[in-house]
Amino acid sequence: MKTKLLLTSVALALPVFAGTPAAQVSAPVQQPNLWSWFVGGSVGYLVDAEEVMYNAHVGVDTPWNVGGWNVAIFAEVGYAEIDDSYQDYPDRLPALVSATTSPVVHTETDIVPITLNVKLERPIADKLNAYFGAGLGIGLVDVSGSSSYTTTVSDVSNNYSDDDTVFTAQVFAGLSYNFCPAFEVYGGARWIYFDDAKIDGSNLDMGDDVLFELGARFNF
Repeated sequence: MKTKLLLTSVALALPVFAGTPAAQVSAPVQQPNLWSWFVGGSVGYLVDAEEVMYNAHVGVDTPWNVGGWNVAIFAEVGYAEIDDSYQDYPDRLPALVSATTSPVVHTETDIVPITLNVKLERPIADKLNAYFGAGLGIGLVDVSGSSSYTTTVSDVSNNYSDDDTVFTAQVFAGLSYNFCPAFEVYGGARWIYFDDAKIDGSNLDMGDDVLFELGARFNF
């Protein structure tokens, strides 16, 4: 009887000496990075100006989704140099030449658009995506020109330079191909609009143009 009571006491005391079991702490689940940065650039051809244009951008892919389209935001800087030479002075720069007969005019216009853009993109096939978007910003316009003509008295030449900052806007669309998660190439078209520039008190009609481009992007 004593032996039975002793065994029962020991059995009841074992949990006390064993202590409470240690709580199992699970490792925190790593959340995917929903914001990822990218940088890229492109080279393209302006149809109306018949000149090359370069663009560079930096932006971020967001976790936002609109109707199945992934949203990205990026800032972009472009550059184009437009050269014009023509006979008979046009109306767009009346301050350049005055009281002449059949002048030959040459102008060089440097344009630097700076825009903030929103891009929507979605996959359409394996590694192939479609995208479109729009942007607003400013355009830095720098114009320099010269004219030469001959009168009955002498040969005359004039030089001219001025700059302005104008409103600019663009819309774009195209396709991109992901060679790997860190690198992709893209190609598409964009319509670019520039407001009139105020050059030496006169309006320079910048107008709009269409750009066809090819580019590459690195994702981080």
